[in-house]
Amino acid sequence: MKNLILHTERGKFIMKKFEFKKFAVMLSIFMVLFLVSTAFASNQAAFDEFKNLIQTQYIFRDFKGVNWPELYARHESQIVNSATADQFAQNLGILVGEIGDLHFRVYDTNGTNTVRYTRQLQRNFNQEAISRIVPITRVNDRISTAIVQNVGYLQINSWLGDYSRYFRVLPELLQTTFRDTNALIIDLRMNGGGNWNFAGEPTAPGHDGIGFVHYFSGLNPGEVVHIGYFDWIQTSFYDRRLIPHTQRGIPENMGVPYTNPVVILIGESSASTTETFLTHMAISPNTITIGDTTAGTSGGSVVEHILSNGVSVWPSKVAALDVNRNIIIEDIGIQPDVHVPFINNGSDNVLIAAFAHLGVTVTDGGGGTPPPGNGNTPPPSDSSGGGGCNAGVGFGVLVLAVFFFIRRRA
Repeated sequence: MKNLILHTERGKFIMKKFEFKKFAVMLSIFMVLFLVSTAFASNQAAFDEFKNLIQTQYIFRDFKGVNWPELYARHESQIVNSATADQFAQNLGILVGEIGDLHFRVYDTNGTNTVRYTRQLQRNFNQEAISRIVPITRVNDRISTAIVQNVGYLQINSWLGDYSRYFRVLPELLQTTFRDTNALIIDLRMNGGGNWNFAGEPTAPGHDGIGFVHYFSGLNPGEVVHIGYFDWIQTSFYDRRLIPHTQRGIPENMGVPYTNPVVILIGESSASTTETFLTHMAISPNTITIGDTTAGTSGGSVVEHILSNGVSVWPSKVAALDVNRNIIIEDIGIQPDVHVPFINNGSDNVLIAAFAHLGVTVTDGGGGTPPPGNGNTPPPSDSSGGGGCNAGVGFGVLVLAVFFFIRRRA
């Protein structure tokens, strides 16, 4: 039997071939076990960080009625025993999905949101029927318009995207397309939210914080009122303050306000920024809402926290209150002034009811099927790092590969 001679600084070290193989196997097993245990320890530390984040930073910690110890107990083992950071994110996303916060997100190392929100938002609109009832003109991917018997129809299907590309045109439409209309229907039933700045506080040059919502305020130029208060976590759960939004009159050099009757169509798919928009419109004269109660997803201003294993967590930091500052909208929603239950018969009875409220009769010339709706797609994460568990296990695989290479050569 041949011996293996290993040269060291102190001389030769002779090891029999079978003893070397045994040593290599034991070393490989030890390294794999060590790296796996290190990965699990990293997962435990990251999960502990997540729990501390809930305790100190999550705005709805005591609001949603979550039994946190029970929730943690059911999911901790699966999360901590995840083999990779991405699997950790997947398992943590399952836990967060049970909280029921549409804004709370978890991203894996590839930037994919892993939260599976368990609540299904009901649609109370039929896009195909809308196109039959009114002669839709598509302005861009977010906005469509129509005019029927001098009643304007404005559909805004999302507040997501680029302001200049999609939303800068909204005040312009009030000055042109809808300026001489007798009334305006704003359809937000399919609008799951997005960026509040696009609806209310644009920072684009020439707008100076005057947003689309301010054209309906009924206030004099330069007049400002506080509305849509927020309960905001500043740095921790115990450092909180009320931050008011404002409704204001537009300056004379920025156009003419819209003062004719406005009907806003809403439903359970109306969420987030759309609900903030509604709190502002609540003080606007000649404005009513028709449809069904909104989603009740008032959280927002999510802030990224990167756990020690690279998983990115975005909890809600802000809770919107109603116009009177006494009801948190989360899980409750905003009720319409006129409740019109949606009849899923291939038409759109809510839109027809809105026109009827304004004294206009419209009809639907055919059948149809319920269309797919817009979701509240979260903004992409700019998280960096991650994959610590992947690297550890990958190194263990490399050690095994080296062992089998030595064995073939021996």
